[in-house]
Amino acid sequence: THIALIREGEKKLAELTTTSRDVDGDGEQLEAIDIGTKCCNGGCSQVYSGPDVNKEICVHHPGVAIFHEGMKFWTCCLRKTSEWDNFMAQVGCANGKHCWKRKTNQSVRHEWYQTGSSVVVIFYAKLPLPDSVQIDANGVKLNVSFNFEGGEFSFEKELILQGVIDPHKSSVKLGTKKIEVLLTKAEAA
Repeated sequence: THIALIREGEKKLAELTTTSRDVDGDGEQLEAIDIGTKCCNGGCSQVYSGPDVNKEICVHHPGVAIFHEGMKFWTCCLRKTSEWDNFMAQVGCANGKHCWKRKTNQSVRHEWYQTGSSVVVIFYAKLPLPDSVQIDANGVKLNVSFNFEGGEFSFEKELILQGVIDPHKSSVKLGTKKIEVLLTKAEAA
């Protein structure tokens, strides 16, 4: 059963333009890299200035940036700070190659909570494309797929639920920074 979609910020989402950023299975670029393109690795501020820049080592954070209760940190090295400038100035904790194009099928941070009558699952993704959002559920399984950041990334996830829900009474709220799935329990506690 497809769950109804409630769209917030649809005008802002509709104003996005999508761009093709193809990468093959080995991570090699399939299209030309524009001069001035920033490295996609977290914490790296290198800008593409020509093929010679690929010979340099990319010092970056392989983890995910976390912003929680006023603190900012990377999951890879856990150096916490409350100041934005200090967070942005943190030197990477890993060495590797620069990444000029992002790959699809990225992971998305998600969390859930429940009340007596519902379970809420939140997927944090910047600028999800409304027409790509597919949320399907039966009584015990939830399938989620969508494209985000202007179509640059895609995400798919299947969640097995611990209880029974009523898909017909459930809904999805689409915002500019998250997708919130409200699953109504079949038998409210």
